[in-house]
Amino acid sequence: MGRIIQVPFRAIVAAATGVRVQDDRQIKGTITMVKIHWPPGCNSLVLVALGKGRTQFCPDGSGTFLALDAVTETIEFNEPITPSEQLWFEVRNTDAINPHTISALVKVVEEE
Repeated sequence: MGRIIQVPFRAIVAAATGVRVQDDRQIKGTITMVKIHWPPGCNSLVLVALGKGRTQFCPDGSGTFLALDAVTETIEFNEPITPSEQLWFEVRNTDAINPHTISALVKVVEEE
């Protein structure tokens, strides 16, 4: 088993806007877990997706987003990643009034 890398993401998203944050590390290994936190008040109005390179892998590869409230969701994966595929975190705030801060943590087991 290789070294475990934890890639944190955090986005402060203004009302009715979106943001995409990218991590520029070059990692070769396997994404094994994603943990996403929606604080209270998101009311399923804050949509989240994660990907690598040009491919979305969370919640799946279909272009869908997760939207929850007052929860930390942990999802297990077995998703390979190569150095040419930088991790990204996309957040869309459909709340027309309030900004929201969303965080995610991606766990990767690096190849030796």
